[in-house]
Amino acid sequence: MTLRQLVARERFRLVATMGARGAAFSIGAAALLIGLAAFWLGDARWISEPAAPAIAWLIVLLAIGAPLAWTIVRIVMPRSRASSTLRLLLCSSEPFSVALNGCMARSESCAT
Repeated sequence: MTLRQLVARERFRLVATMGARGAAFSIGAAALLIGLAAFWLGDARWISEPAAPAIAWLIVLLAIGAPLAWTIVRIVMPRSRASSTLRLLLCSSEPFSVALNGCMARSESCAT
C-alpha cells in the first residue's frame, strides 16, 4: 500500500466521520425544535396565530441547514489547507523532506 493510498483512506474515514457528526447534529437539532414547536403550538395556539407554524418550520429548516452547510464547508476546505501545510512541512524540515519525497517518488514509480 502506497503512502498516497494511506492518505486517501484516512481522508475518506475523516470525511465519513465528519459527515455523520454533521447529520446527527442536524437531526438532533431538528427533533428538539420540532418538540419545542409542538409544545409552543399546543392548545390550538396556531389558530390565533396563523403564521406560527410557518415560522416554526422555517426555524426547523434553518436548524437542519446550518449544521449541514457547516459540515460541507469543513469537509471541502481542509483539502486546500492540508496540501499547503504539507508543502510547508516538506520545505521546513530537510531530513523529513528528503524521506517523504523519497517515499512519494517510490510510491508513484511503483503505482505506474
